Amino acid sequence: ILRENEHGDYIQQIQLPVVDGEITTQVIHYDMGIGTTDRRRGGSVFLGDLSSGTQGTLLWIWYLALRIANFYDFADGWEEQPAILLIDEIENHLHPTWQRRVIPALRKHFPGVQIFATTHSPFVVAGLKAGQVHQLKRDKNGMVSSEPPNEQDIIGWTASEILRGLMDVADPTDEPTAINAARLRDLRSKRASEGLSDAEDAEMRELRKSVSGDTLAGGALNAQRDRLADTLQEFMQSRLAKTPQE
Repeated sequence: ILRENEHGDYIQQIQLPVVDGEITTQVIHYDMGIGTTDRRRGGSVFLGDLSSGTQGTLLWIWYLALRIANFYDFADGWEEQPAILLIDEIENHLHPTWQRRVIPALRKHFPGVQIFATTHSPFVVAGLKAGQVHQLKRDKNGMVSSEPPNEQDIIGWTASEILRGLMDVADPTDEPTAINAARLRDLRSKRASEGLSDAEDAEMRELRKSVSGDTLAGGALNAQRDRLADTLQEFMQSRLAKTPQE
């Protein structure tokens, strides 16, 4: 049955074999070239109503599937055959919840595909195993080299831990706060080694108001250690103040 839908696109309804006693119907949108089904609502979803990011992702996945199927002459089991995918910025336009699903979904539906993907997203890296992440770094001369691959699984890591540990983002927050955190660390280090002037001490107290303990310490666990160290230092200073000089 060929008809025009409410969007002005020509679509085709095809009756499929009987499933559970009912004749099923698949809707194909000719202009988009891909049939979709929304299982939660039942019935079809017009791809033109989806976000541009979702459309773009579906498009390259469709192209990948088409190339693999064509290479293996559309033989049964083509989706499980070996292939190579090279893709830049695989997370482009995807919500973070989808960024962490994209590689597992590809590996599930195309188990024979070897994936070479670049990314700046910690959500794409999360869940990868040892040896699967290669960091590319540029030196002062503009030369790009690959760091040794990760030695441990990145399973259970938070986005903050990945940003700090793998992507060299010391303070995964806004830039002014990151600058304040770096300055605060310098003052803390100077206080421990040689002491601070009154102006520096006042500056440090003011900076503490704008920088959280987690950000300053580089994570919640380090923040707990910092608080314990500060408490111990204050205790020692108070005891020394009460101890006779002789």
